[in-house]
Amino acid sequence: GGYKDISDLLLNSPSDISRTTHIRPQDVTRILKAVCRECASPIHKIKDLPLEGEENITTGDVELDGMLGGGIRTGMLWEVVGESAAGKTQFALQLSLLVQLPSRLGGILGSTFYLTVASQLQTTRMDQILNTHPLLSPSLCSFANIQHTTVPTIDKLIFVLSKSLPQYISANAQN
Repeated sequence: GGYKDISDLLLNSPSDISRTTHIRPQDVTRILKAVCRECASPIHKIKDLPLEGEENITTGDVELDGMLGGGIRTGMLWEVVGESAAGKTQFALQLSLLVQLPSRLGGILGSTFYLTVASQLQTTRMDQILNTHPLLSPSLCSFANIQHTTVPTIDKLIFVLSKSLPQYISANAQN
């Protein structure tokens, strides 16, 4: 099927793998689960991890930053929940750009590893944010600093979080 390594395999849907390899879908699912079990690092509780970073990233909203004690603090896991159409995706897309700002504007000159469950990265919407938000500009932020991966299954999510994300962090920490 043209799959060269585990990442190629895990970042494709079971139906695509089945179609290209001529393996029954239920067998592909069984194989993917076995590969993920073998490759995944154990997931650690955040309380057991060393505290890394005391920097804050602006949310782009002065009032929200104030309520959060200065913005989104690094070194923590944040979960954003809300009703449908409450602005969760807008917030995540905006943070993907704001993290790239220099510290004087509330960023950390960082990059983003953006995960979606079933959709592609909404670049048109992100471009609108980039060109209309008062803190953002194309001279300060770039789509090149945003890595996107779709994780349609729990197995793929675990693989990405335990393998792909740490590799991305290591590669970007050296730059």
